[in-house]
Amino acid sequence: MKLVVGSVVAGVLVVGVASSSAQSLADVARKEEARRQKIATPSKVYTDADAQKYAPTTSTAQTAASTVTALDANGKPVGQQAAAEGLPADEAGWRARLQTARDGIDRNRLLLSALEQQGRSAARRAGTAEGDQPSAEGSTRDAEIKRLKAEMDTFRATLANAEEDARKAGVPPGWVR
Repeated sequence: MKLVVGSVVAGVLVVGVASSSAQSLADVARKEEARRQKIATPSKVYTDADAQKYAPTTSTAQTAASTVTALDANGKPVGQQAAAEGLPADEAGWRARLQTARDGIDRNRLLLSALEQQGRSAARRAGTAEGDQPSAEGSTRDAEIKRLKAEMDTFRATLANAEEDARKAGVPPGWVR
């Protein structure tokens, strides 16, 4: 008997809660539209121009005092030591030096794979054709492959030397990543 009474009470509560909280999407949309119509003026939207207009002005002395300078192990600014040794003086210079080498490696890797693929397809064609004499095209392709591999080795050495130079100059590691 207690089980039946408990089930009836629970059922009544669930139906009451469900019917009282159920709200259709149309009702919500009507209420939101009414709320928006009651707003007299739209809110202020701030843009970058407003931020620059109201930004505090700083003098050059304050700006120079707040500039962070990377120092080497001897306490000298990194740019001064690097400039004396013929190395880049700033982050952009270091990044450009390393990016040039990385771009060269990527370019040569792409060209190398294209030449190797051409060589494989030429070898397949030569296998079906009469005669197995190497063509002049094949020898120039091989010479170009050797040149690209040597150039890639040069770029890799440049990267390693640049990273070592940066370490010796006390350049922050983030500049050479």
